[in-house]
Amino acid sequence: MNSLSSRLCNKVKVYGKVSAENELYEVDDREELIAELWCDIVPKNGKVEELTAAASRYESITHEVIFRRSAEKYLSAENVIVYRGQRLEIEYIMPHYNEPDRVVAYCREEVNK
Repeated sequence: MNSLSSRLCNKVKVYGKVSAENELYEVDDREELIAELWCDIVPKNGKVEELTAAASRYESITHEVIFRRSAEKYLSAENVIVYRGQRLEIEYIMPHYNEPDRVVAYCREEVNK
């Protein structure tokens, strides 16, 4: 079995919504970098839909993203994980019951082609 540090080989950026005042003195929500973390990304499931009327293709891919337990404070369903330009929407976070030093974020990547 591989050690945790050898499995966490993907560096990702976690973005979250932050309220900020714009130049018109209005409060807007914008995405801001919260943290850069190391993780293991495992693709789990995928679905492809052909949209003939629009002549396009819609792909939905689910991922299991494993982090150290200490990274849990940066993860929530409102945040987004970005890895090499791919945007992974966090659906939910669960503890890894067999290995208590880890936490798992289940994410969805949606692509329109």
